[in-house]
Amino acid sequence: MKKDREREQARQYATWCDQFAAVPADYTPRLKEGLKPEIELAPMRWMRLGLDLIKSAHGTTPIQLFDNKEGPQLQTFLPYPVFQAGTEVFLKGMWLATHAECRNVEASDYVPSDTRKMYQKSLKLLGHDLLRIITALEQEPLYREEANVAKFLKIISGVTRTFYYPLTEEDAAWAHARYPRRFYDDTNKVAHADQFKSYPEQWTLVLLFEDTLHRVDRLWGITAGLAKRARNGNL
Repeated sequence: MKKDREREQARQYATWCDQFAAVPADYTPRLKEGLKPEIELAPMRWMRLGLDLIKSAHGTTPIQLFDNKEGPQLQTFLPYPVFQAGTEVFLKGMWLATHAECRNVEASDYVPSDTRKMYQKSLKLLGHDLLRIITALEQEPLYREEANVAKFLKIISGVTRTFYYPLTEEDAAWAHARYPRRFYDDTNKVAHADQFKSYPEQWTLVLLFEDTLHRVDRLWGITAGLAKRARNGNL
């Protein structure tokens, strides 16, 4: 039975590989005429995507099942690229939530080009530096006044400084730290593939981000406001 499953999986895998190896070299997706992909301004979509990334994890201790197969992971953590990307997207969603015209954007809403460009520029200026983004969010009065949101920002700052701070002075350090790093000691001519020995457990971060997503939503009345629009027939 096990060998039959393995043979079937191997057959499906070979078929899948052949399918995509046969894609023409000049093939790319085509949008409908007149459409172009640009910045999303709905804050909840940013925050949910950030949370989805935070829920991605690398396992270290799988459960051993009776048939010698590996089951679910007992311990999981977030590698730097996953934490950095997920947290950045989530925090920028929190920033968009501070703007009323962004909070009111529904799935089919049209946003004028000038408005899109303005927010695109602002998000770009926030950059990839998580501590810089957190500092910007801490200037928002509602985030300072809501104790749990303020604590979230402090916790993420602490987690970032402790486990995910880019140990380099180069330009674009936060973005470049997403790539694999090797640590060199040029004096003693030795190197190590990874100096990071510990990370926070992933489940703690998932709970923290899930709770904050709901708090930010309620704080600004985002989902409630969109539901009210729908009831009033303004979509």
